[in-house]
Amino acid sequence: MGKKPTVVVLDPSKLFPEFVVSFLCFGFFVATVAYPRKDSDTPRSPFLIIYLIVVSILSGAAGVMRYVVDRSSKGIFSNDINDLTRQWSGIVKSFLQPSRTTLLLLHGPACILHLYLTARLYAVDNFQTHPTNLDFGPKYGDSSESAEQNIAFEAEFASFGHFLQGFLAALLSFPAVSGWLARQIGSIGMGGSVHARRARLSVSVTTLLYTILTIYPVYNLIKRLYKNSRVFASTSFVNNAMEWTMGYVLGLALGMLFTSLMRRSLVIIYPREHRGGLDALMESFDVSVNSEHKYAFGKLEEYAWTPQSDTCLSHCRAVLCDISKMDRFTIVIVISNMFLSLFTISVLIAGIYLGVTWNKCLEKDGDGCINSTENGVDIGQKLVVAFALTFMAIQMVFTAILIRMHGPLI
Repeated sequence: MGKKPTVVVLDPSKLFPEFVVSFLCFGFFVATVAYPRKDSDTPRSPFLIIYLIVVSILSGAAGVMRYVVDRSSKGIFSNDINDLTRQWSGIVKSFLQPSRTTLLLLHGPACILHLYLTARLYAVDNFQTHPTNLDFGPKYGDSSESAEQNIAFEAEFASFGHFLQGFLAALLSFPAVSGWLARQIGSIGMGGSVHARRARLSVSVTTLLYTILTIYPVYNLIKRLYKNSRVFASTSFVNNAMEWTMGYVLGLALGMLFTSLMRRSLVIIYPREHRGGLDALMESFDVSVNSEHKYAFGKLEEYAWTPQSDTCLSHCRAVLCDISKMDRFTIVIVISNMFLSLFTISVLIAGIYLGVTWNKCLEKDGDGCINSTENGVDIGQKLVVAFALTFMAIQMVFTAILIRMHGPLI
């Protein structure tokens, strides 16, 4: 009897993030094209259509590439894979994964904020929005013909600036991107080797940069709450924040693709082309301070450990460790986590205020208020609970992903 044909089973859990982003963007593309317009004067946004196509293709390609590299590294497509190559594949997979804080304090909250804004955009009956044109409806619920519209991606430099900030915040958060930049900078004038301190400095600058780029949604929230807290749901917070989150989603898709391509290079291409073979390649990533091998690429915490900081953590009984015993890279981590924490808190507050002001206008339930309890859809109080529960549920999902990647939190 002949051998049974080998069946390669696709593991959905390993392709989940890339394909979920791809399928969702493709679904929104179909919805954008098929969504009925109220009148012929309301165009479909060409930018939105092109954007959804690009993000869907990038994230889908990332998923396919990840699958191919996974199977290749396990010897499915090649029979000459040895134990050292499998070990290196596991190491690369580990240090290309986003850090714990990035998952919980950047990617989770950013996805939640984008979900809040999408729900707000499709609240057509309450805010008279035009989703296909990224039009969030009149500001402050004003029904007059002279009312200013909350439209995302108008022909303004500010819109591009918001988009670019979100894009870089997501893209630079990927260790594949920050690690590649670090090795490029660290290898300048080194004749093929990598200057460890220069690479470490590059990663610290990149880490600080992408966390600082999360400050715009925080600033946007504070500004709108200070000026128009009563009508927060119908202020320009929604269209400005949508520009940031759409930039984030594009950066997310490109970052996932770059990660898949970088893993392919590190696991499959570089070991064959590197002078000295795989052993020499692995040594170039070794940042050990003792006999135990420790590899680093694009996450600052992989570089930041020092014997002094370990001693401090072991012997200081106070809540705050003496700042003089903390190196500058540890301080960068603390500052970065502070920015990410502010961003996370701002997303939760934004969700609550969107629900609280869902049916609020400058005028109380008058004819000039399109989203009042009389003229709109009276679900604001329910949305407060729904948005809060959504925040907790999605953060729990990201916590589960984190535990799957890095193990228990404690």
